[in-house]
Amino acid sequence: MDIKKLAKYISIVAILAMVLSLYLTYLHYSIEEGPCNINENLNCDVVNKSQWSEMFGVSISLLGFFVFLVVFTINMFIIRDKKEFIGFDLSKKKLATFLLLISTWNFLYSIYLLGYVSYYKLQGVYCPFCIVVDILILVMFILSIIMFKVVENGEKNT
Repeated sequence: MDIKKLAKYISIVAILAMVLSLYLTYLHYSIEEGPCNINENLNCDVVNKSQWSEMFGVSISLLGFFVFLVVFTINMFIIRDKKEFIGFDLSKKKLATFLLLISTWNFLYSIYLLGYVSYYKLQGVYCPFCIVVDILILVMFILSIIMFKVVENGEKNT
């Protein structure tokens, strides 16, 4: 598969994740009840306003937005075939490696939030929008693995 095509797919997923993250940030700081408070097990407010919804006093969804923005930017460098940025070497292998590291961290952190926080600490309460973001993170993780392998195999063949 073409690396630029993979970068476009990841960029689209990152944009969707950014939009949802901004919406979750709005819900986090909103005093109104969230629209996805469906029942006692599907409740955005319980999850999005819990003590685990912030890191260093900042909403995790806002931090996630910036991580997805970095993912988007990395993929724009790949799509536009940038070789350098303010003195940094932007080889495809370095970009793919950095993308894989970010995607791995996102994936592991989303497992922590779903498996430990939502299931164990919040006693089985989940946020539907957060689950969609977690699915997008999984898709980014899989695509970044594929991209890394494509870049690695491309360099071995040249």
